[in-house]
Amino acid sequence: MNVKNVLGIYKIDNRGLCEEYRKFKKAKKQFDPQLIAGFFYAINNFTNDYFGEKLMTLNTRNYKIIFKKDGHSLIVYIVDNKLDNYELLESELSCECQIF
Repeated sequence: MNVKNVLGIYKIDNRGLCEEYRKFKKAKKQFDPQLIAGFFYAINNFTNDYFGEKLMTLNTRNYKIIFKKDGHSLIVYIVDNKLDNYELLESELSCECQIF
């Protein structure tokens, strides 16, 4: 996995607080990791509570936001949308991003 395609990784606890944040690539705008973690936590919970489904990805034209449950934490990866093999991406991120 080439980390040049990863913008950031958030580790969010079960209260919605950012436990750890890793920035790999300069984003166009910088935001407070606690603010973004709260947003990711809220949208993840909303999807689960409202639809009864697990949120897996959010896609924009240029980026993917990938949500993965890891024990009591939520791990959120922000990556370039150029990565089109989702299964390979998930596999590589899980292995390579054991940084927390």
